[in-house]
Amino acid sequence: MLINPIRVLGLSLAVSSSLSLAASYDSKKDPANWTKKIGKEFFKPIEKQEVISYTDMLNAGTCSASGSECEYEAGNINGPGVMRIPSFIPTDKRASSDAKYYLYFAGHDGHYIKMAYSNSMGPDADWTIYNTKPYNSSTKSPRGVMDLFTHKNKKIESVYKTGDHRNGHIASPFPMVDKTNKRIVLFYHGEGTDGHKQAVATSQWGLNFNNENADERHSSFNDLGKDDPGFGSRSKRLGQPYFQVFEVADKTFAYATKGVFAKAKSDVSMDGLDNGDRKSNDRKKRGIFRSHEQWEMVSGSSSPFIKTVTEMTKANGIGSKDPRHGSVFVDGDQVYVAYTIIGTNPESVFVSKYDLSGLSTNDKRDPTKWHNKLVGSQLLLTPSDYFETYDNNNYIQPVPSQSGQEDDFVNELRDPTFFLDDSNENGEWDDAESMYLFYAYGGESGIAKVKLEKGANFSDKK
Repeated sequence: MLINPIRVLGLSLAVSSSLSLAASYDSKKDPANWTKKIGKEFFKPIEKQEVISYTDMLNAGTCSASGSECEYEAGNINGPGVMRIPSFIPTDKRASSDAKYYLYFAGHDGHYIKMAYSNSMGPDADWTIYNTKPYNSSTKSPRGVMDLFTHKNKKIESVYKTGDHRNGHIASPFPMVDKTNKRIVLFYHGEGTDGHKQAVATSQWGLNFNNENADERHSSFNDLGKDDPGFGSRSKRLGQPYFQVFEVADKTFAYATKGVFAKAKSDVSMDGLDNGDRKSNDRKKRGIFRSHEQWEMVSGSSSPFIKTVTEMTKANGIGSKDPRHGSVFVDGDQVYVAYTIIGTNPESVFVSKYDLSGLSTNDKRDPTKWHNKLVGSQLLLTPSDYFETYDNNNYIQPVPSQSGQEDDFVNELRDPTFFLDDSNENGEWDDAESMYLFYAYGGESGIAKVKLEKGANFSDKK
């Protein structure tokens, strides 16, 4: 049973935008009633599990039940990013010697990146929240794996801290394993004086992304234990927020906020990430986060993701709607995109597939050519389980979702992210491996996962 102590204890939370508008259920905006440009079955969801809830955060000591800090560090949970711990990280340098998986996440308006670890992806797996504690203004001891307000983290603080302790935030972590340099790369976004922007940090063991020197190793920063020296956060902005990075035809791309498509200008691929020559006069040889403005943003009708969603929502009679956040899984020439749509009720998870086979290498690297290779779309997941639809034993009626932060429990899903349990570490979905989708439930009230099997239309092509 899911109980949200914030409401039980009567603590103050911001009023939900969906409640303040007195919205009501609209059957036309319910994806379950749509019949046009939808109907494929690329994946079959099985074995759903609630992973992290507000209660878990409170029990882990994130904040005291009477503190206002609970509103933005525990009362709001979203943006899951998952990785299988790579073999180059020794067991004594992990959060636990038997840990196999790290789940990074944050609060929408939170001040540090959080992490939970587990030794299993099974439906009954236990997830333990790592290094979480109330903020201490005297010691500024770092929380989670990267803290906006630790005195050790001057570079990130100068970029994203906009005032007192409640201003500015860092969120939406997306981890990647850099096997070439044997380190973990964490894409995340922050809010500064010029709005939300994407950034990136690195760490040796994945436990500490704090450091004021981003390009050098230091062993003195071991507040987080495990002697993870970290490398720190780059001070350069990469573009629009909510990056989920992937590669097509040896070119690096990212799904950004509301379907904006980011294309790396650099010729340096994800293998090594920023191994380019940072002193080169040729920007394309510098690496994807070594120099300024290394990402080209593709938005509007030029983005295949935005175009797909717009055509779907218009065809089903609700006008033009925006995708929220998304995730991409690439299987050879097949590109699968998971996303949700703002303004639907309940907000649910869709998957669209693009078959790039038959395109030249240059066209595969040009996202404006992808929409014509759309195979179709699937309504993958809607809120259905008790923990997704009930708050304090009360069923929550779905209403059209709103853009932005959601502090109340609402009947909707957000922030889907694919996770391939790639035990062979080859980037391919082998028969013996499993695929999962992590997502936020209750709006931004917790994180869950579901195992995915290949569906009847998984192999369909254009």
